[in-house]
Amino acid sequence: MQCTITDVQYRTEDWKTNSDRHGTTLGCYDYYAYDFTYTATSYESKEVRENRDKYYGKCADTGSVKDWNTQGPFNTEKDGGSPMVACWRPAGDADDIPDSYSCGNAECYKIYDPQNEMVDAVASAKKQIGIGNKLLGGGFAAAVIGAVAFLSLVYHCVVMCRAK
Repeated sequence: MQCTITDVQYRTEDWKTNSDRHGTTLGCYDYYAYDFTYTATSYESKEVRENRDKYYGKCADTGSVKDWNTQGPFNTEKDGGSPMVACWRPAGDADDIPDSYSCGNAECYKIYDPQNEMVDAVASAKKQIGIGNKLLGGGFAAAVIGAVAFLSLVYHCVVMCRAK
């Protein structure tokens, strides 16, 4: 299935680090969302964020390094590429789409490969499970230490109370 990109919305966002003593901007996020058509119907893609390489300055202060607003995931015809891209649609009803899919329009027509979204979702879930396991282990250890400390205080109080 082929779709035609008709427009791109582009914006930037500076990101900073607190570890830099001057608070200097150390990077830039570039955001892209595309308008595209399929069978003469217009759709909008989800917005994607790309992390630009680290640099000092602001997103707008790129000088002649690159024309960032034409370097997004899809290089449109106005930028020297083809406006035609592969696109996907749900096999069933758009209402039955899993929450892990990110749709930019109600029908969930997309120009980003949905298989890549599932790979990313699985990787993110595995990472979150790993973090949860570490937190659970740490929480259990803290509970055991807390219980032991509480019981030793109770024992100490019982012994001291009997002595009087």
